[in-house]
Amino acid sequence: MKKRWLTLVSASLACVMWATISAKTTTVEEVVPDVTPVYNLFTFEVADEVQPAFYETGYQNFTQSLANEPGSWAMNAGNNLTDNQLVYVAEVYENNKAYESHKKSPQYNAFVDAVGRHLNSRAFYSLEPVALLTKEEPLQIVDEDQVLVNLAKVTVKSGYNDDFTRVVVDEMKQSIATEPGVLAMYAGRVKGDRNTWYFFEIYENEAAYAKHRNTWAFKWYISETKDMVAEKLVTPIKAKLMMHKGHINYEADR
Repeated sequence: MKKRWLTLVSASLACVMWATISAKTTTVEEVVPDVTPVYNLFTFEVADEVQPAFYETGYQNFTQSLANEPGSWAMNAGNNLTDNQLVYVAEVYENNKAYESHKKSPQYNAFVDAVGRHLNSRAFYSLEPVALLTKEEPLQIVDEDQVLVNLAKVTVKSGYNDDFTRVVVDEMKQSIATEPGVLAMYAGRVKGDRNTWYFFEIYENEAAYAKHRNTWAFKWYISETKDMVAEKLVTPIKAKLMMHKGHINYEADR
């Protein structure tokens, strides 16, 4: 009887010790909040005969998504002014959940079904958003020749990213707040290559852009960053579809 009692006690102690060890070694996965916006940039090669379907279904996709999906914030598409078959698409979503939800929508899949197989090539950049800024009012521009759109690729010298971020974000905020002709500015870094930046900017017209370049804020930005930038390439884009919900005001933590 004594031996049996000792066996039971030993077994109980072993269970307690194993439970204690398991409790100490069990890893609790941290739930990361899905609060960072998604900023995507696509480049497509679209043949001239495919472009009517591309923009017709694209218009339906953009307008329905912005109207019905709270997490779809901005959608833009336009042609390279010097190479009409190059089409750029820039999109902003509230977070990754919103982006994944959009990809399941009927209007998105109708767009993919209509033109996806006809795209000759494509490039995709998933960007780390730094500043995403628009006017308060929603924007819906369709095939407007007067609107000026620029896609800028900026390579920042190593070691200058923090200083460049500080200057460019301050300049963007000042421009959106004080210049009526600056309609939207989106800035982000390539994930995995934080020295490569892409800016997508929408201006009311050529005069608004010229006025912007003559402001104190823009001149200060150029002066402050002239030794930080290794290369800058600006691509003018035709404003085929430029849309956002309005009141996009995101700035990443510095």
